[in-house]
Amino acid sequence: VDTYGTQQPIALLLFLISRNFMYDYKKDLDVRTYRDMNYIGAMGPPGGGRNPVDPRLVQKFSVFNMTPPTEMVLGNIFEAILKAYLEPFGSGVKDEAKKLTKMTLDLYTTLMEKLPATPSKFHYIFNLRDLGRVYQGICQTTEDKCVDRKSLVRLWKHEIDRVFGDRLISDEDLKLLDGLVAKLVKNAYGQFADSVLQQPCLFGDFELAAQRLVEDAEDPRLYGDMGTFVNVRGIFDEILELYNAEKKPMTLVLFEMALTHLTRIHRLIRMPGGHAMLVGVGGSGKQSLSKLATFSCGYSFFEVSLTRGYGETEFREDLKELFKMLATGPTSFLFTDAHVAEESFLENVNNILSTGMVPALFASDEKDALCSLIREEASKKGIIETPDNLWKYFLGVAKNNLHVILAMSPSGETLRVRCRNFPGLVSSTTIDWFFKWPDEALKKVSEFFLQDESSIPNQFRDPISSHMVLAHTSVMEKAEKYKEELRRYYYVTPKNYLDFIANYRQLLRSNFKKSDLSIRRLGGGLAKLEDAATAVDKMSAELAAAKKIVDAKTVDVKALILNIEESTKVANENQIIADAKSKDLAAQAIVIAVEKEKAEEALGEALPALEAAAEALRNINKDDINELKSFANPPKAVNAVTMCVQYLKPTGKENPSAGWAGAKVMMGQGNFLHCLMTNQL
Repeated sequence: VDTYGTQQPIALLLFLISRNFMYDYKKDLDVRTYRDMNYIGAMGPPGGGRNPVDPRLVQKFSVFNMTPPTEMVLGNIFEAILKAYLEPFGSGVKDEAKKLTKMTLDLYTTLMEKLPATPSKFHYIFNLRDLGRVYQGICQTTEDKCVDRKSLVRLWKHEIDRVFGDRLISDEDLKLLDGLVAKLVKNAYGQFADSVLQQPCLFGDFELAAQRLVEDAEDPRLYGDMGTFVNVRGIFDEILELYNAEKKPMTLVLFEMALTHLTRIHRLIRMPGGHAMLVGVGGSGKQSLSKLATFSCGYSFFEVSLTRGYGETEFREDLKELFKMLATGPTSFLFTDAHVAEESFLENVNNILSTGMVPALFASDEKDALCSLIREEASKKGIIETPDNLWKYFLGVAKNNLHVILAMSPSGETLRVRCRNFPGLVSSTTIDWFFKWPDEALKKVSEFFLQDESSIPNQFRDPISSHMVLAHTSVMEKAEKYKEELRRYYYVTPKNYLDFIANYRQLLRSNFKKSDLSIRRLGGGLAKLEDAATAVDKMSAELAAAKKIVDAKTVDVKALILNIEESTKVANENQIIADAKSKDLAAQAIVIAVEKEKAEEALGEALPALEAAAEALRNINKDDINELKSFANPPKAVNAVTMCVQYLKPTGKENPSAGWAGAKVMMGQGNFLHCLMTNQL
């Protein structure tokens, strides 16, 4: 509805019906006339997101109000369906068709009254499709699994929970549904009401799924009660292990709520043409559980991959690939709100959910290629091989094999607007609303991710997990209070919790790495200190030994110092004496220098005489010597000369004390004259 209360599409349609022409806005507003056309319209009553239609348009039509069938009519229809299906069962089972139908219609009528659609509960739209889904689920059972009335009533209770309960978004609404179901069961089957109402109520046909996937064993896929969470967890843990071995591994914690949603998704995609809309905030596990459920069914999995510039053309090409896969076998098509690059994508998805095909998706040659894929199968079923028949058969096969899984977030107004614009998103799917994770689930998730952290002591694991749960739930409580007080939203999702755990693990490893580094550094330092202490001890011992030697040397040095001091004292005294003698010697040196000068003068005067003497000595001969020896009493001058010669000792045997006698002996030597001439004076 526009600002002024008009509706542009309705106004355009009214113009066409009233005037039978429109203007072509692409070619200069040329008039296009429409003739021989009839118009048929269909709409629901206003309310629940539907707006009143312009009465000027309504007056152009002949209006037929199709009132809903009465309870009696509905009872006859669904009772006949159930009675026909249960005919082969035992008498205790097939006779319950009428009673179960009465209970179903009573519950349906009450829910229509108690749970009307509102802006916040826009998907609370209950119609005959929901009743059909309940009976479709009941009709999946077999005689082997449904052996008595109790098992049939418990199956009925399960299907009621899946069709009506899974879409409820508040605890109050769930309690209302549980109370109504419990009241109906106790009134009609009071004798085994406790067994019927026992929780958990989990039905499926995956009991032998692991063996089928591992060993390709035969799996009859009988739809029945799967028992407790322990049984279901054992089966899906094995399937998850197989999935991680064959495909990209998923880190998935299968706590009780996750198992509940997993069995719901598995149930929906196992139904022919079954579609699901999973509604939950980011990180709830919608995509992971969808992949695991698809793998456990043995189906193919398909989802679009967004790239830069991805638009309507690329999306339609991906849908063509999807329909090629449908020709070969069942396929799950996961479509999330992140894949809605353009709102027109939802128009195509809405068409797939409503009719099973996107209009004008395939050209004629592409249709022929698809028909060739199922030609042999159609021939075996006796279908005449004409293009129209083969295409019709392909559409039927594709519709049965396709299982659309919508994964949407309830945050904001986006989902409500989309469901209002594309009603097939709600009417053609079974809704599974993901609530916030309970404390038990949060703790199991934290324990799962912390089990690989070997650095955490065992006594601290449980307190740490409990604190993580407390931190997350306290933030959720504050966010709820924030919304109530300020009317503003702060979304706390399981993805935040997983990021919280991942950040804790990263910080834990980082800090432990730092601690290990510090420990290694400290250990290295302590080792160095120990080595130093050992070295110090060794050096102390060496020092003690050396000290003894030093002490002994010290004594010697002290004695030496005393000796040196004494010697120094003596040397000082001698130095004083030497200094004094130096002074005397200096004075004597002066005197000597003077005397030397005088001696040199005298020598200068004596040298001529010496030379004359030497000349005279050379003139002396042996006769002269004999003449001297002949003197008995020589003259004084001769005696003085001979005495001087004796003192010179030319022969080395002279005795000056002998006087003239000694002189005569000296001169009597045969070599006297020679010695006298060669004597160095």
